[in-house]
Amino acid sequence: MTAPTPPQAPQASPLAPAVTPLVEPHTKASVSTAEAATMAGWIKADLAAGKMTQAQADRAFAELNTLLEQRLPDVRSDEEKMLENSSLRRSRKTTSSGTASLVKSRR
Repeated sequence: MTAPTPPQAPQASPLAPAVTPLVEPHTKASVSTAEAATMAGWIKADLAAGKMTQAQADRAFAELNTLLEQRLPDVRSDEEKMLENSSLRRSRKTTSSGTASLVKSRR
């Protein structure tokens, strides 16, 4: 009785490199936290525009490991968004001017 022959490994092609013990296929894309947050915003916008279903959005959010709070649509009014943005700008200006005054006082 002869031993069965092992299956042939797939041949490398220009589109698919050979998988060897030293080269494993990429199974997960890695993105930074900032990139994931940006992409989550795109997903929310596409979902709100009807360009994707809730199931598709859920899968995309899961792949990005997006927190549940970040998956929810932004329900703030335009006025609330403007107020928040203006308060953020003011706090940044205060920080910048505060830093500048510290630098001047050291001279």
